Amino acid sequence: MAELSMKKQKNTIQQDTGTKIFNVIAVTIISFFAIVCLLPFVLVLSDSLSDESQVAIKESCEIRIVHPQPR
Repeated sequence: MAELSMKKQKNTIQQDTGTKIFNVIAVTIISFFAIVCLLPFVLVLSDSLSDESQVAIKESCEIRIVHPQPR
């Protein structure tokens, strides 16, 4: 009977609070970078599937970064 109750117990390693906090922060940062890396591909795909006139309207609304000219 004692063997049966021991088999039902899960063999898990308990994580302390610091490890849990680190895991949450690490997953958040990695997820953010994954989204940032995938976003250009999603934009290219959406532009290729969109109507040409809609893409032209969207491009005219974008903010253009103007670099200063060297003197």
